[in-house]
Amino acid sequence: MSQISDISVKSFVRRELREAFEAEAQEVKKPRLLLTAAVPVGPDNIKGGYDVPAVASYLDFINVMAYDFHGKWERETGHNAPLYAPSSDSEWRKQLSVDHAAHLWVKLGAPKEKLIIGMPTYGRTFTLSNPNNFKVNSPASGGGKAGEYTKEGGFLAYYEVCEILRNGGTYVWDDEMKVPYAINGDQWVGFDDEKSIRNKMRWIKDNGFGGAMVWTVDMDDFSGSVCGGDVKYPLIGAMREELRGISRGKDAQDVDWASVASSALIEVTEKPEPIKISLSDVLKRVKKPVKNVIIKNNNNAAIDKNSKSIYS
Repeated sequence: MSQISDISVKSFVRRELREAFEAEAQEVKKPRLLLTAAVPVGPDNIKGGYDVPAVASYLDFINVMAYDFHGKWERETGHNAPLYAPSSDSEWRKQLSVDHAAHLWVKLGAPKEKLIIGMPTYGRTFTLSNPNNFKVNSPASGGGKAGEYTKEGGFLAYYEVCEILRNGGTYVWDDEMKVPYAINGDQWVGFDDEKSIRNKMRWIKDNGFGGAMVWTVDMDDFSGSVCGGDVKYPLIGAMREELRGISRGKDAQDVDWASVASSALIEVTEKPEPIKISLSDVLKRVKKPVKNVIIKNNNNAAIDKNSKSIYS
């Protein structure tokens, strides 16, 4: 099936479903069923796979899968769901962020109020090629080790990340991406915690998007016994508190991983500001060349009066 016909078929199916839902609602005298879709964040997938205005006209909500931006399929570390791309990213990789993906859907014709931004309760992991080189975009040999419970390489549930941080792992908050990552020996994981989730909820409200959805419920700390903070479902609860004002309970507290876990010293190298100088200033600073004067002495040596060097 060609790309163009594939897009047309998707739009046709959604239109047919919408019309069927409307007919069924009239027949049973009940509110119409909602028609939604989970959509990708890769720029090529969005542009090449969707007639965005048509999709938006038939769907009630568009669930943006704002995660899996980076993972074990790459050979350098990258965060699972960065709100913003880091400055160290290549120009193409700078497109791989929650902010860029959501605004690309808007640019292509999706109403902001229909966009529901996905939040992950898991992290993507890597095995560092050099444990001493652990920043974002550091070389990696592949995905990280499988978790004890999820049992999948390159992937950890939030509660598994919590166990790492409570048992000697190192926590790093990246203020460019507005998300954390953790290091444990040669293991690297980019994940979301309560701090980054709250940042994303404020970003959703500030930008006028429709809301948030989660993938998945069972990878949050559902028992409330692993991560700390005396609360079940800490990430999902933080989402509800920020968006709906629904309290997680009077004793619930966000875990301050920066104080609980080990910390790492990240060296920041600032590029010097470029020096601006006009052509006229350059010309003023350049002296006119002086002709070389060669004086021969009795020893058949020559002296260059400009350089004051002696040569035979």
